[in-house]
Amino acid sequence: MMYAVLSLGLALLGGGIRLAQMLRLSVPLLYGALVITVFRPWYLAHIALADGIFLVLVGLAVLSWMVTLVRVVWEMIW
Repeated sequence: MMYAVLSLGLALLGGGIRLAQMLRLSVPLLYGALVITVFRPWYLAHIALADGIFLVLVGLAVLSWMVTLVRVVWEMIW
């Protein structure tokens, strides 16, 4: 039973990581994971800066989605 739960958990984790890669959210998620684990004292001292960096990274991912969408629409028009 424990093996089945562990296998399912790892499969879901792998699927989540693959989805993050497809959505270009790997860098923001990696940053978030590192900040709350490895750099926790720095994060607690600079919460606004750390959150701002995270939001900029997510914003860049959204901007890349928009650029891709514009390119696809542009290709369809021409």
